[in-house]
Amino acid sequence: MRRITVVAALVALIACGLALPVSGQPSANGSIRGYVRDATGAALPGATVTAAGAGVMPFAVVSDSEGYYRLLDLPPGEYQLSAERQGFARFVRPAVVARAVLNLSVDIELAVGFQSETTTVRAETPMLESSSAVQAVNIAGELQRDVPLTNRRDWADSLLLVPGMVAVTQPGSNKYFYYLHGADFSSLGLEIDGADMASTLQNASSYISLSDEAIHDSQVKTGAIDASTLSAPAQS
Repeated sequence: MRRITVVAALVALIACGLALPVSGQPSANGSIRGYVRDATGAALPGATVTAAGAGVMPFAVVSDSEGYYRLLDLPPGEYQLSAERQGFARFVRPAVVARAVLNLSVDIELAVGFQSETTTVRAETPMLESSSAVQAVNIAGELQRDVPLTNRRDWADSLLLVPGMVAVTQPGSNKYFYYLHGADFSSLGLEIDGADMASTLQNASSYISLSDEAIHDSQVKTGAIDASTLSAPAQS
C-alpha cells in the first residue's frame, strides 16, 4: 500500500509516500546527515554512506572533502545506516528512525581495518533535529493504527495527542474543527507530501478524507514555521 504524507502550517501529517516530490514541491520526508571521521577525529572524504530500509531502494551518498554526508528525502521509517571506505572496517548502525520533515544528525567513526570486517554500533544516542528551529511534534503512523484513539478511526484524531490542540464538534454533524494554541482553524495549512491541499477550503481537516491506514507519519508544527511550509491565508 502506498501511504501519503500530509503537512500543515501548524499541522503536518506524513502519509506513507514513497514517491519523490514533483519539481518545485518541498519534500515532507526526513534526512540523515553528519560527519565521517577516523578514531583520531580526522575527516574521511570519499566514504560511501548508505541508508537501507524495508520497501524502499537504498539511499547512498559519498562524503565530501570535509567528511560531511547528507542522505536526503528519506521516507519515514527505520533504516540501517552503513559506511565503507578503503582501508577501514565497514560501519553499521541499525535502527536509525527517519521521521517526517526531521533532519537527524548521526556522526560516523570508521575503524582502521579490512572492508570484510564490520563494526556494528548499537548505542541509543538521541536522534536530534540538526538544522531547523521549527517546533514540531511527530506522530508515527504505526501508533495511529495500533492505538484505539477514538471510534471514528479518522486520521485527524491523532492531532489531539499534541499538547495545546483542541477539537470542537460542529453541531448536528460529525465534523471536527481543530484549534492549536488558540489559533483559528482557518489559520492552519494542510499539505500532503508537501502539496497544499486545503487552504482554499478553510483548512478544515474534513476536507482531507484519509483512513488511518493511509498515514505513514504525522507532524504537527507548533511554532517557528519555516518557509518550506505553506501558510494558509486567514479566512473571513
